[in-house]
Amino acid sequence: MKLKFLTIFMLFNLTVGCGLNIADYNSPPLNVIFSKKIEGSSLRKGEYSEDGQTILLAQAYDGVHIINRKNLKTTAVFEFDDSLSNARLIDNGKELFMADHSGYAQIWDVRSQKKLFSYQFPEGEKLADISDNANYIAYGGYVYDRSTNKLLTEENLHSFRKVLTFINNYNVLYAAFWEIRIVLRDLKNNTFDTWVTEDEIPSAAALRNFIIAGTTNGECIIWKVPDKEPFKKVKGPGFFNFISIFTDWTDIIATHPQKLIFAAVWGKHTCIYQLEPFKKLLHLKSNSEIRAVAISNNDLIALGDVNGTVAIWDINKGVPIGRHKMRGDDSIISLAFNPKREEILVGTYNGQISVLTAAHK
Repeated sequence: MKLKFLTIFMLFNLTVGCGLNIADYNSPPLNVIFSKKIEGSSLRKGEYSEDGQTILLAQAYDGVHIINRKNLKTTAVFEFDDSLSNARLIDNGKELFMADHSGYAQIWDVRSQKKLFSYQFPEGEKLADISDNANYIAYGGYVYDRSTNKLLTEENLHSFRKVLTFINNYNVLYAAFWEIRIVLRDLKNNTFDTWVTEDEIPSAAALRNFIIAGTTNGECIIWKVPDKEPFKKVKGPGFFNFISIFTDWTDIIATHPQKLIFAAVWGKHTCIYQLEPFKKLLHLKSNSEIRAVAISNNDLIALGDVNGTVAIWDINKGVPIGRHKMRGDDSIISLAFNPKREEILVGTYNGQISVLTAAHK
């Protein structure tokens, strides 16, 4: 009887926890072409400019570092007064947008280090982003229109503290964890579309005319705008604890920069999906919790885990491209592919930075 139960349990566990285990593959080491330590507070994000020539490294408290990709030297450091809400390169890396939690939003000329714009919102502690054309700055439920110098306010959106991101020049995506709602705000037509989930929302993203939300019960819900009924629902890989099946939160959603492809993360599991026609492309399992994900123009996916390991896979072929272990067991919190070179920027919580080659074979 015990043997029969054990056999059933093992088969069941394989069913709910399947996927290619990253540790089982002999991945070639990635080549380190640049590495340094950013002293001070923890790293928040790293990104490349559109032409791949400028690197942004944003810390939580101390400053935003700008690095010239050609010679890999720091060209400027922009400091701010409070903890950082967001920082982005705009105008192909010529300008820098920064917003902090005291309510200040600024735009700087990267080369001359001159301040081009500054505005303080009525209150702080909000998420922030800027439109691609830099005409609109969103800060919580506030939106500042730089073309008219007017402040637009929507009080109901101030509590949306999980996701705030522009998806083009006129549309802002908001997600609220506790309010279990996603809102798409159209600034051009002054309209609001709302989608509601049954559980809290730890992650969300938009990809063309699709909206994707991850929930705390392990679901990934996909809507096709403007439909209010889900286009698809997928459930994350579960695990068995001798009583019932449990599924981790859908912690991260990452989107392809060009194609209708996205990745969803459930703890140690990462699944990559194609939206049209809808299908699962790849399921990867790590030995440690995944903390950062990036997808490249040429269909590579990079996963960074809590123990400092980066793994890069080819989505289409389902094969490993390479792996790299950062110094110590420092959690990886930022990954960004260079849009013009086959390389990836890796950042850890404690400020270790590396640029690794990711040759697509």
